[in-house]
Amino acid sequence: QAVAEAIDLEDFIDFVLLHTYLGNANVELMGGPTWEDDNNYFAGRHSDGKWGWRFFVWDAEETLLGLDDNFLQSAGRPAILLKLIRNSDFRIAFADRVFEHLFEGGALTAERSRSRYAALAHEIDLAIHAEAARWGWVERPGDPYDHADWEVEKARLLDEYFPQRSEIVIEQLRLGGLYPGIDPPTVSFDSGSLIMAADLGEIYYTLDGSDPRSPGGGVAPGALRFTGAVPIGMDVPLKARAMLNRGWSALRDEMVVAGPVAATSQNFKLTEILHTGAVEFLEFWNPSDRPVAIGGLISNDEGQFVFPEGMVLEPGAYILAVSDILLFEEFYG
Repeated sequence: QAVAEAIDLEDFIDFVLLHTYLGNANVELMGGPTWEDDNNYFAGRHSDGKWGWRFFVWDAEETLLGLDDNFLQSAGRPAILLKLIRNSDFRIAFADRVFEHLFEGGALTAERSRSRYAALAHEIDLAIHAEAARWGWVERPGDPYDHADWEVEKARLLDEYFPQRSEIVIEQLRLGGLYPGIDPPTVSFDSGSLIMAADLGEIYYTLDGSDPRSPGGGVAPGALRFTGAVPIGMDVPLKARAMLNRGWSALRDEMVVAGPVAATSQNFKLTEILHTGAVEFLEFWNPSDRPVAIGGLISNDEGQFVFPEGMVLEPGAYILAVSDILLFEEFYG
């Protein structure tokens, strides 16, 4: 508790997780006895105590190197981490951030990391010529690095490093005690009911925004054990974990949307009308952030366009009601 009050704990976890993903070899003995031992990171806090100490990556040049590099076993791992890891509440807090960033489209998943790097690499591509001219000789005086070397390294990262690194880091975190062997429950919503499943253990959940795990590792007083489909009649904040032998999974934290809403003039808008005599179509749009039930709706007075029962228009989606699909395809391809 004292550490959580002194530092921004979530920020610190993200700081360690980022170094772990990068395999940073340019941070040495964080928390060592002298300033010289504290290499290439900084920390700061709000002067009036609005938030605790936050840690910042600084001059991290030796990153994205070996595919199997393990920051957690390096001299650069923070000394405070070795103490915090003994605490079960810290380990579960760390696991929650791992699940957010390294699973299900998180910031450090393979495709998002690869795409982010590719965009940044494209942005600085021209500047690499100048960078190589200024610094390329430092490590190779007789054969300075140039833009061609940059292209080789970029291809290695895009084709080898990023596609594999996330899974390797997850395994390193499991072995390091910072991510459990129990996976969070999976969640689905079917016919008005919430369905959950877990490969291991029992599922505990809440629908009021609280954590089903209490500090110290017990089941929270308001937590429910999942035993079967749970009817949901309104949107609810779901928090769920799997538990096996008092060991908990990371947190599944999401808003459960209780199915599509009824169509209104605000969420189901007519955006285009075309009538040529030969072919007619109407274009509709759902500008809202909720799926809209449009099954059974009639789109003109004569009842020419009737949407099939059960049809749903997803948020931001468009749909066309066409009088003659063959003529429409002949006109528009």
